[in-house]
Amino acid sequence: VTAGHPADATRLSLSSVVGGSRAVEEGHLSPKQHAGLTFGLLCCGVAGGFLSSKTGSGADMLSYVFGVFLYNSVAPKSLPESALAATSVVVMAACSVVVSVLRLVQGDISRDVYLCWSAALWIVVLG
Repeated sequence: VTAGHPADATRLSLSSVVGGSRAVEEGHLSPKQHAGLTFGLLCCGVAGGFLSSKTGSGADMLSYVFGVFLYNSVAPKSLPESALAATSVVVMAACSVVVSVLRLVQGDISRDVYLCWSAALWIVVLG
């Protein structure tokens, strides 16, 4: 085990359980590992969507958790936390845009919401 990443020991042990350490040595995911990561991402997406619908946040947090705890522990090349944080911001922005468009199409947005958006717009753009 090399000392390049703090989770190297975990990555090797999990990879041997999920699909064999040969895939890690070659730098590729085995079909079993790929299927496991796809299923994990699907579960995190569904749970995150449910949490986002109830609390307003969740999809971004679970995408970060998926990357740190599942993907980085199995994949031969881990993603840096800064990239995962940027990904979670993009996920939350996409959720916000989709919900805003749906509400606009349904006509559920009141005049007060438009006033709040216009007040916060300058902070978002310039900040």
